[in-house]
Amino acid sequence: MASSDMSANTPPPGDAELRQYLLGELPEEVLERVELRLLEDPATARALAGAEDELIEDYLGDALAEPERERFESYFLASATHRRSLEGARLLRELVPKSRGADTRAPALAERPAPWALLATAAALVAAAAAGLWWLETRPSLPANARVAPLESAPSTRAEEPDPRPPQPREVASLTLAPGRHMGGGDSTPRVRLAPHTTALRLLLIVDDPSLERCRASLSGPDGGELWSQAGLRPSRSSEGATLAVEIPAERLAPASDYKLTLYSEPASARSGSYYFQLQR
Repeated sequence: MASSDMSANTPPPGDAELRQYLLGELPEEVLERVELRLLEDPATARALAGAEDELIEDYLGDALAEPERERFESYFLASATHRRSLEGARLLRELVPKSRGADTRAPALAERPAPWALLATAAALVAAAAAGLWWLETRPSLPANARVAPLESAPSTRAEEPDPRPPQPREVASLTLAPGRHMGGGDSTPRVRLAPHTTALRLLLIVDDPSLERCRASLSGPDGGELWSQAGLRPSRSSEGATLAVEIPAERLAPASDYKLTLYSEPASARSGSYYFQLQR
């Protein structure tokens, strides 16, 4: 009798308190009052069912803040009854088309169909989903309002730590060339030596053709076959003259050989200048 008088004299829990109750966040003194109302007041029990539906819909709609989502997954879903409610709501979302502007939340406790009827309807529509729900139904369940320890957190899925070692610097050899030399010209032919880890050879070409605006560079070896080329190049001009820089990948160069680099104007493809050098390793 005393407990009935106590529940009658205490105000019913609000929506915020019911939500905290479902997430296990109520202080002990408030928790006792809410549980007493749930035992003796049918209206409070119906309000709790509505709060549960709303919490599940917010979770499925990705409307929970991160702390609430973590609490939902660790505390609320620790109950097998709550997990079945979540699966039923998720199944309804997949099977029932959503009308624009319509209220898609699950019905309140007094209006919702019995769980077996919902499962039977789902089984008739999607056999695989029904099998999954049958598996959920056959697992041992806990009381709906049982307070249990939170589930262990899932393993971290963060990306692997980046390699702390600094990237290896590119090793580029450089050579400045003027036009008009000849391949195999003995001591007069410019030479360049590539170290074992050299990744590219950078050539700075002195351009003596004042009309050259855009060109293609073509590299050939002693047999005249083209080894490398690059189009769309534009010389840089200053008061001291014009120069053009090209960078040739080291893998295109033989261990030791004579090379010829020719510039062709674009789009006419007229030869504008030839440059010769010798490579040593």
